[in-house]
Amino acid sequence: MAQEQQVNGGRARAGGAGAGGGAAALVAAALGGLLVGGIECAWLLRASEVVVATPVADAWSVAWRYAVAAAAVALAALPLLVLAGRASPRVAAAPRGAVALLAAWSALLFVVAGDWVHERLLANVPFFALRSLLATAALALGALLTGGVAAAGLARAPRATLAVLGLLGGAAFGAIAAGSVGGGAARPTAALPLAAGATPRHVVLLVIDTLRADRLGCYGYPRATSPELDALAAKGVLFEHALAQAPMTRGSVASLFTSLYPDAHATNDVLDRLPDAADTLAERLQRSGWRTACFSTNENVSPVFGFDQGFEQFWLHRLSRLERFTAWGRLSHFATETLGFGRVAADLDDSDARHLTDAVLSWLPPPTAAPQFLYVQYIDPHSPYAPPEDLLNEVSPDAERMATRGRFPHNCPPHPFGRWPEQEEGIAEGIAQLYDAEIRWCDREVGRLVRELEARGYLRDSWLVITADHGEEFFDHAQLGHGHSMYDELLRVPLIVLGPGVVPGRVATPVQLVDLLPTLLAGVGIEPGDGLHGRDLRELLFAEGAERAAFAAGEGRERVAFAQRSNGHPMAMVRVGSEKLIEFDHDDATHRYLYDLAADPREQLDLAAERPERVEALARLLAQRRAAARAARLDGSEQVELGDDSRNVLKALGYVDGDE
Repeated sequence: MAQEQQVNGGRARAGGAGAGGGAAALVAAALGGLLVGGIECAWLLRASEVVVATPVADAWSVAWRYAVAAAAVALAALPLLVLAGRASPRVAAAPRGAVALLAAWSALLFVVAGDWVHERLLANVPFFALRSLLATAALALGALLTGGVAAAGLARAPRATLAVLGLLGGAAFGAIAAGSVGGGAARPTAALPLAAGATPRHVVLLVIDTLRADRLGCYGYPRATSPELDALAAKGVLFEHALAQAPMTRGSVASLFTSLYPDAHATNDVLDRLPDAADTLAERLQRSGWRTACFSTNENVSPVFGFDQGFEQFWLHRLSRLERFTAWGRLSHFATETLGFGRVAADLDDSDARHLTDAVLSWLPPPTAAPQFLYVQYIDPHSPYAPPEDLLNEVSPDAERMATRGRFPHNCPPHPFGRWPEQEEGIAEGIAQLYDAEIRWCDREVGRLVRELEARGYLRDSWLVITADHGEEFFDHAQLGHGHSMYDELLRVPLIVLGPGVVPGRVATPVQLVDLLPTLLAGVGIEPGDGLHGRDLRELLFAEGAERAAFAAGEGRERVAFAQRSNGHPMAMVRVGSEKLIEFDHDDATHRYLYDLAADPREQLDLAAERPERVEALARLLAQRRAAARAARLDGSEQVELGDDSRNVLKALGYVDGDE
């Protein structure tokens, strides 16, 4: 009887200790979660390519989730320990708080470390392979040992253990806040003397990713997608037929930066890097004393692929925040996308356009005598579409359903050989509505940025250029997305120019994105040099009324617009006036399609059979342009080895395992 009373007394004392220890265990588990999250984010920012705008806030958003998860495990373990203690005196005598902390820490560390090891180190090793099983066993043992150390510390010195966990977590976040493991990527370089005769004028170049021209009000679109851009277009020159040199980001922006056709800069495939031999717009300006900065939300335009050449400051905001690259982010994605738990809704606060505008305005120096070149690339009109619902123009489509039904593989054969099957009713229109809402949201942010630039005096005596890298197709030619054709829904982009000497108006002459480099350089007094594929547009920008019309009429007959896709299914396009020829090879045969854009702007009527002499003439011209591009090919063309972070972002955008 005495022995039984002693045991019961021991259980009572253990239970009492367990109650107090349970509270300490919950606090210790939460602090441990914060520590694990802080360490993971700190390591991720230091050791990987991830660059984020708000590293502390992003790390906190991950860490508090780990804290809640660890505390939840500890909380769930406590009643289980009570039940087990009733059946086993040995369990009853154990400090429940320490055991609960052991369970919480071991589980958290095992899941987080296991995800990293199997995702990064053993990505291509089957889970049940011997190597993978041994790694899993080692992880489990390491997690138990680490959890055991924390549990022992809590049992012997709870206050000291909590203090140590708090200090370590604070140190991790302190390192992130200090900027030693995060922030923007920059290549600091010394400013060079200003070239003689150069005008100390700022140049702001805004690129809106995936924006087709005919979706803007100033280009005749009936939906209210672009009030801000429409107002800016009324103040400057709007080019009605501006053409990108490639139907995807990498090739198009490389052409914009270098004034070279895609075959010349050889930066077209998903792994291609802009060669160091490229003499970019930023490098040319920097050599003449200009300060340069780039803000990009598209992974394709990043230091990984050589686009930081000539930029003192390069800011890159990944499509997702830091959470995306953590174990929590990957497991959450698996739960929502693969297992179907939860639903990802549009998030106004997580908009890339908003983050980008904030980042530019936070960095923006006061306007000084030193000329500055600012390149800003928004990405929000790019899929996947998740616009704020208040910006949808009509009845809100189901964004999740549109995204699921509208996913198609890239790198399909060109139209008309690569036709998609008929879509479910409403899918194409629903996707187009989401796209329009994305434009409306980005338009709002562009307006906010431009107004603030004006308020700070940054646009005084400066040029503002607004354009896009390519467009998007919504079954205009039986396909969806971009990168796969030479039709105008992919190549025709907006181009609006405002600044000193620019006479407001509209220009119908076809122009190209490669024309921007020689135009901007000559406009600020820098000699563009030879070997460029673009032409100076200043006569079209500065001419008055009838003079511009006469000049444009003559130039329209002479100017040749050329674009090509060099990867996947190679194809090319040449345009003179309103005539446009598309050429590509398929099934061991060369196919050519001729369109008269004046009479058939949607390119639905192929005139090749009716006008064979024009087909032959334009085909010779196209061959000359292709040969000129190959002859100017840059030295040092190479492909990069993608890190996991870059690959994950590009895969989410639909680039990896396919084309842009």
